[in-house]
Amino acid sequence: MLGGLLPARTTSAADGTFTAEVALSPGKANQLSVTATTSKHTCAVTVMVTQQSPNATGTFTGTVRDVETGQAVQAAKVAFGTRSATTDAQGRFQLSGVPDGLVVTTISAAGFLSDMASTTLTQGTGTEVTALMQKFAATTTVSSAGGTYKGTGWQVDIPRNAVSQPTGLQFTPLVFTGNEDSYGLPYVDLSPSGRRFSKPVKVTIDPAVLGVDPSAAELVGVNPDTGAATILPVTVSGTQLVTTMTVFDGRKIFGRRRSANSTPDGFCTPYTSDLQARLTRAMLQRSLLPFLKITIGDGSARLWGEYLAGGVPTTVREIQGDDEFLQK
Repeated sequence: MLGGLLPARTTSAADGTFTAEVALSPGKANQLSVTATTSKHTCAVTVMVTQQSPNATGTFTGTVRDVETGQAVQAAKVAFGTRSATTDAQGRFQLSGVPDGLVVTTISAAGFLSDMASTTLTQGTGTEVTALMQKFAATTTVSSAGGTYKGTGWQVDIPRNAVSQPTGLQFTPLVFTGNEDSYGLPYVDLSPSGRRFSKPVKVTIDPAVLGVDPSAAELVGVNPDTGAATILPVTVSGTQLVTTMTVFDGRKIFGRRRSANSTPDGFCTPYTSDLQARLTRAMLQRSLLPFLKITIGDGSARLWGEYLAGGVPTTVREIQGDDEFLQK
């Protein structure tokens, strides 16, 4: 289910009924795209839902940190509809007037990609969260000659005369930050928002890092400023997925398996080549390890780093626990 602030998945009962809790943008109509998938059939409907919570008295608290350094992010804006709070020097915030249930806020700060933070409130209180933000990549100046820009698993081709004068663009390789990762594997953010092109820009994504055939994968574009998520139209070119766009809207691009009812065994299918395995390892080393270090601890990041590097020969069994994480 897409259309809320985060995707939701559930399984229907024997009689075909289902329920799902969806994080909505408050105070406005949310267009939800609901897709039902079986082994043989797929159908989809669109519904409009508006969240009303006039007497909300809950409090959402947490801390905002830089995902790559762990340092507090000061003066970040944490917003839920028309309500907002600003982080202090320690990155802490307290947002009041939010309803019970699943609450998803948007977070923005100068120099950082916008992101989200979520918690579930019961009787006005919930678990304090640590929200992670990622800095923008350095600005790349693109001339009327165009150019090709690439990273692990992605490539952006800007054709000649797509811009009429030197234009600053940002191609930020994404790392895991927690909430938005429910959309799939993070690839790249294309900014700034609102930048238009006179010719279509081609974005190529390699689903090999997902370990799936391109015909079984799909791309999701997420605008964290608005919470809007869309399935991007793609064509399959060899082993890659290609989408085109004439405007950047601060869109983060995620890749995932298309089938909503994939079995666990499907995620354990061996890679078909050493290249696929190396691409996946490079993607995880870049995007997963910083997230583990901040959210769990150095020990977890170290062990996963050793695993992704091929492992360390040993006969000693090690049980790793990060005290700070366990205390939480």
